[in-house]
Amino acid sequence: MAARRIKTGRRKIAPQKKIHCNEKISAFNLRDEEIERYLVTGENSGLLEDYFGPDEYEEMRRLALRATGRRAKGPRVLILPGIMGSRLGKKRRFPIPDDLVWFDPLDIAAGRIADLALNSGKSYDPLGVICIFYLKLKQRLVIAGYDADFHPFDWRQGLERLGRELADRIRKEKAEKVHIVAHSMGGLVARAAFDGVRKKIGRLVMLGTPNFGSFVPIQCVRGSYSMVRKIAFLDVGHKAEWIAEKVLSTFPGLYQMLPSPKKFSSLDLFDPDVWPEDGPRPVQPLLKGVPGVQEKLAPGKDGFYLIAGVNRETVTGLIRDKKEFLYEISKEGDGTVPVKFAELPGAKTYYIQESHGSLPNNSLVARAVAEILDMGSTNALPDAWTPARTASWTVPESKLREAPVYDGKRGRRLSQREMRCILDEFVSPETHEDEQAPGTGGAEAFQKEDRTPSFRNIVVGRRRQHRIEVRLALGDIRETDAEALVLGVFNNVAPTGPARALDERLGGAISEFTERRMFNGSLGEVFMMPAGRHNLRADTILFVGLGAFDTYSGEVQKIAAENVVRTLVRSRVDDFATVLMGSGSGEGIASALYNLLDGFIRGIKDADKDGRLRRIILCEVDFERFNLIKEELFRLSGASLFEEVEVAFDEVVLPSAPEAVAPALRERRVSDPIYLIVRRKEARAGVYGFQCSVLGAGNKAVVFTGNRNVARADLDGILKEIESESFTPEGPNGTGKRLGEMILPPEVSIILKKMKERYMVVVHDADSSRIPWETVAVDGWFPAKEAGLSRRYLAENLSVAKWLEERRQDDVLNLLLVVNPTGDLNGASKEGERIRAIFTDNPAVKIYELREKDATKGALLRAFRSGEYDVIHYAGHAFFDAADPAGSGIICAEKQILSGRELAGIGNLPSLVFFNACEAARVRNGRDLGKRHLDMPRRIERNVGLAEAFLRGGVANYVGTYWPVGDEAAKVFSEAFYTSLLKGFTMGESLQTARKAIAGKSIDWADYVHYGDFNFALKAA
Repeated sequence: MAARRIKTGRRKIAPQKKIHCNEKISAFNLRDEEIERYLVTGENSGLLEDYFGPDEYEEMRRLALRATGRRAKGPRVLILPGIMGSRLGKKRRFPIPDDLVWFDPLDIAAGRIADLALNSGKSYDPLGVICIFYLKLKQRLVIAGYDADFHPFDWRQGLERLGRELADRIRKEKAEKVHIVAHSMGGLVARAAFDGVRKKIGRLVMLGTPNFGSFVPIQCVRGSYSMVRKIAFLDVGHKAEWIAEKVLSTFPGLYQMLPSPKKFSSLDLFDPDVWPEDGPRPVQPLLKGVPGVQEKLAPGKDGFYLIAGVNRETVTGLIRDKKEFLYEISKEGDGTVPVKFAELPGAKTYYIQESHGSLPNNSLVARAVAEILDMGSTNALPDAWTPARTASWTVPESKLREAPVYDGKRGRRLSQREMRCILDEFVSPETHEDEQAPGTGGAEAFQKEDRTPSFRNIVVGRRRQHRIEVRLALGDIRETDAEALVLGVFNNVAPTGPARALDERLGGAISEFTERRMFNGSLGEVFMMPAGRHNLRADTILFVGLGAFDTYSGEVQKIAAENVVRTLVRSRVDDFATVLMGSGSGEGIASALYNLLDGFIRGIKDADKDGRLRRIILCEVDFERFNLIKEELFRLSGASLFEEVEVAFDEVVLPSAPEAVAPALRERRVSDPIYLIVRRKEARAGVYGFQCSVLGAGNKAVVFTGNRNVARADLDGILKEIESESFTPEGPNGTGKRLGEMILPPEVSIILKKMKERYMVVVHDADSSRIPWETVAVDGWFPAKEAGLSRRYLAENLSVAKWLEERRQDDVLNLLLVVNPTGDLNGASKEGERIRAIFTDNPAVKIYELREKDATKGALLRAFRSGEYDVIHYAGHAFFDAADPAGSGIICAEKQILSGRELAGIGNLPSLVFFNACEAARVRNGRDLGKRHLDMPRRIERNVGLAEAFLRGGVANYVGTYWPVGDEAAKVFSEAFYTSLLKGFTMGESLQTARKAIAGKSIDWADYVHYGDFNFALKAA
């Protein structure tokens, strides 16, 4: 049976394949989708670190996570690799690995390159691209909003055949227009396909395409090319000349990239007699057909673009000596293709100082490509180039053959880096981005900047409209001498890192403001807090909202930074310190720094007309990151970013922070949580679309977003099982496992499992609230039962939470029991008796009671506003109004409704409302109490609706149940829960203590749901 494929965003990903150490496997053998999956989940990290290199692996992970989080139905783009950039082999049924020949270093070493000869009798297909060369480009385009995918092809074949295959692919594409980004030979394939599908092709962007050929195919056919000799070094059984004559000379695609007579006419290369007699020679029939194929390629036109590499030693001419070719070399090319051979009349050309093989991996090239696809032009690269005044020189073919390609004995094992770079001349994982600053245009783009080891007294300025100092500070932001400290905060995410460090200095003030929902982190929202007499040099602390982490982007970062400047300028603040906001959520240092500075400068130009703001201080405690930020500032110093401001760069080392005093128990937090945001997305009729986004924890916290489509009938079927007597969330076929597999994308599950020690915060919208997250399992692991789970509601305008701080300091837990107001629920009466019996002899708990007809609406309103209670424990009916959630509430005596809306204007509310589902009915419109039993979807809906009502009313925490709890389980749970709260433990810790007290004895451990702050404590220690 074929393995089932699963969807994540718009990308199909095969189920996880386990890699065993005894398999002949390397990352070169992995399929494209497997590599993309492992980059997201962190699986097989050692394998991929060897493949990409340790530093590049981290960069690729960051890009993969950002790309997955930004899957959008943007313009369709096909990425065509260059020659040798597609993997060739035989596809096998999963999970058996494909039979890969190119490029599998082990097979090449074993001599299987001979199998690639087109006359070998063996047939191979394109299996994908070589990801170290092209995956970065794809991820960067996806991040930019494009629906990008690869079009691998068998680069051995002729352009006519490859053009027809591409045209067929384009015809089958559902998009009205398809853009093409093509590297090297891929551009020729696109031109070969163009006439057949010209109406459907949007823009064509070629990267280093040899539109009029190159001299490299000559060297390949002759066996003198360095790349051919490197392959021969790896393959101990075949010499370079044999590989050239028996394998490469059979490839029509290679011949068709010979220099065109339109650009090179000194020798008639299509006459076999012109080629030297000694050494490998071309195959005459293949040579003869080249001019006709080149003539049929589509000419340049509007919508065609070229990015050409320059200033690399390139063969730009050829002469024939007696017995060999002599190659003329200059810097008028990208190392493989001469500039004049790349330039196509009618196509707009941009230039960059980069080598041919590195063009797809260059971030500036990717930025330029995205802008060209979007606008038809780019400012990222110059559109003019002046060759350097350097002389050309000649190298004989014999000297190329004698040059050693690797040190050491032929056939020795290559290092990982040597393996990655074996095809450097055609495709390369490495770039030369340090030679050009992002955003630089014109001839200065090719002038390598002198680097200075320090920022002391560096001034960058063009106009004196604004002047600003950017100071890079190594150390703790709390020790910065600035008027204001600025931190970014995600919506529904507790402050961490620098914010938590500041919280300690401020005595827990930030924690309390967060618990009270005084600042919710909405995009661009600003919250200013005076530092007062706390031990800080700054006068003000400013928090700026970054919105929900699953919608975070570079533009979000710019908006937040812009609002920071506007606020501080209006507040007459002259300088401020901040940290690199956003770099810990998937954004790399380079893009995070650029976006942050861009936003600050936009705010300065728009709001600071008087030039009041004079200094921005960027703080970083990690020395390695400090140096990376510094390097990026150097790179940006010549960018267009600073065209309208004069910037002075400086750097300082901050004094060490004093030792922190251990906080009180209720302020002490457990490890950072892992956050899961779940939203309903549009799907077809009868199908739910769920978008799940995970924010990891720690220094390498990143965001991953995946999508799942779930048949409504399947989800309702599982929820209906919860009602049955045989229901159990546990076990290999339990509801929890099946619900997790149904809702959570595989990558999300893998990421969650890696952080089992951390509690989970599920942030969901109204439509996703119907999932009983407390019952969800991931491969037998239940987050709710193990480390803990709390919920937050993804809703706007929740009321500020209101409780009396003095209640926290009181050693006595005041609990108001509201029991069976309507007098028709025996279970509610039993619940009241049970709670009273548990704490009758406990002097630390005082129980007050409103029972049946005494529990009037007026009595309950007085109780809520009195400020005397820590907890209101309600056992009775609930009223739920889906059309008006704030109007939902509890049913009092005489069937009056006390809604959450009526609590909004009341201060001093209890810290916790505990609602016990004593088979209360969902009542709406006529408030009919006749239905006593609800199905599970309605129970969940009612419970969530009631939670939202109380949260909107200003209650800090809500605990409820989905189904009626067994008597013994309810007794044990309540006793463990309230006793733990009395000892000063947090809501989350107390819930975990209570869940574990009944786990193994009853499934009711999964019945309880908590909305609020996991770290909220009702009582001080």
